[in-house]
Amino acid sequence: MEKDKKLKYYDKNESQSIVNLINAHKYQQAMDAYREYTKFYPNDLNAVSRFINILICYGYFEEAEELLNNYVAPKKASELDRKLYIYDQIKLLGYQEKWEECAILVKENYLLLQNFRQDFYFMITFLEKKLNISFQHKIFPISYLSSQVLNYDENRALQHINRHRQQGEDCIFAEDFPLSEYYFYFRSLLPKKDYPQLCKGIFSNFYVFKYNHCGYINQKEANYIMVVTLANSNDIITMYPIRNIEKYPYIEIIQQEEMDDEKPKVKRLSQIEKFNQRYGKVLDKN
Repeated sequence: MEKDKKLKYYDKNESQSIVNLINAHKYQQAMDAYREYTKFYPNDLNAVSRFINILICYGYFEEAEELLNNYVAPKKASELDRKLYIYDQIKLLGYQEKWEECAILVKENYLLLQNFRQDFYFMITFLEKKLNISFQHKIFPISYLSSQVLNYDENRALQHINRHRQQGEDCIFAEDFPLSEYYFYFRSLLPKKDYPQLCKGIFSNFYVFKYNHCGYINQKEANYIMVVTLANSNDIITMYPIRNIEKYPYIEIIQQEEMDDEKPKVKRLSQIEKFNQRYGKVLDKN
């Protein structure tokens, strides 16, 4: 790659070609391309942010941290660019479990970030609970995510996940998929440091499990399940079928017919019964 000397901050064509790689789920190629591109155009802050997010997603924390540490905002950096940069810092610090540094950064940029993203108050609530501190804010009503941070409720999680049983959703579980049983099965497995995971969100972990014929995406069969938990915990906040066209690393698990003698099943049945009694719904037809 050669730098176009006429272009000071970015190269639109080169940048778009890398975005095309991302859209085609060619993430390793995109990372390699960004490594070259950001050498020539370090002030293309949108490209730098996209690069950092891919690095974080796949666990390249040291490289992402180096990019963030070497960041020098050009004079024409927009407010959006500054917000993205700070948010990327918070995201990385969270996955590095540097919670005190996260809290300091959020406090210093509270006014700048508070209306930036919908998950801002989830971040605040998480840090308050994690560090036993207060940001002196008032939120009403409390979101599903924030309520699960404050007091995790298995029944509410199942109710939330059960939306992926409903027709009209883009991704739905198959009718015979034992959703509630596998919810408790995943609870028994997680968290696992040696499991492949994705660092896609904020203060949360993403795991992909392979389960054949588990559901549908826009009426096309899905053979994988995305499970999202609160950071470093087995508190599942959502799970849904995916086709894994992105070729994310995944975890092989025991399918229903092989689970009869699994020890956690006694607990799962007890919890399922409580859920059915409370909401009058039978999620597990087996």
